[in-house]
Amino acid sequence: MTGVANNTTYFKDTTAVNSGNIDTEFVPPDFQVTAKNIILAVVLILMDLVTIFGNLLVLLSFAFERRLLQPFNLYILNLAVTDFFVAITAMTFYTLDTLLGYWPFGRIMCGVWIYFDFAMTFASVFTLVAISVDRFWCVTWPIHYKKYNNRFRTVMILICVWLFVVAIWTPPFIGDRLQHNEDHFCIWEPSDNREFVIFVALIGHYIPCLMMMFSYMKVLYVMRSQALKVAVNTDTSLQNERHCIYL
Repeated sequence: MTGVANNTTYFKDTTAVNSGNIDTEFVPPDFQVTAKNIILAVVLILMDLVTIFGNLLVLLSFAFERRLLQPFNLYILNLAVTDFFVAITAMTFYTLDTLLGYWPFGRIMCGVWIYFDFAMTFASVFTLVAISVDRFWCVTWPIHYKKYNNRFRTVMILICVWLFVVAIWTPPFIGDRLQHNEDHFCIWEPSDNREFVIFVALIGHYIPCLMMMFSYMKVLYVMRSQALKVAVNTDTSLQNERHCIYL
């Protein structure tokens, strides 16, 4: 565990008088008031607060302005939801864990922190993939997109995103918690979960990245082609107008 106070988890040995057994008691490290630690604390807290209130404003805008609930805007709403939960769970607990130098919230909250941290990240990534595919569909087949794209289809896509997140992240999470579940120490260590790391990395990061790259490269290609056609047609129209004027 890494922490501002100290990178070492503190324990002390206490000897039971009657039984003679040695028991280990956790002693939390003291927070060291230094310029580096104060700056780090301010930066982490500000980042957390800005993320929370920024995404909260987006959520409130959708709540008070129902006209924003258009099919494409639902992807933006889903991104705001994932980022909001990342801020109030992953970022908040990470800030406290880093500043204190140990995990003070117990094993259950450790599991909640780890699950939300990775699950919300995957949900955000898959939503970005859905947005890139939506843009690819809109630009490549605009008539088909206008005819078949609707709120119901978008909601179904987002439900599939969340179900996929649960399906790919829950098994590695449960396996890790059954093997590595300690007091005052909370982390999901890739080196301890090598059987899941490659799968999670491919499904949760590399394949989505390739899909987004392909989609946006296709969007760029189609838009440049359309812009070139418009420029050619414009030049042809100007030449015809000039020819008519001279006649």
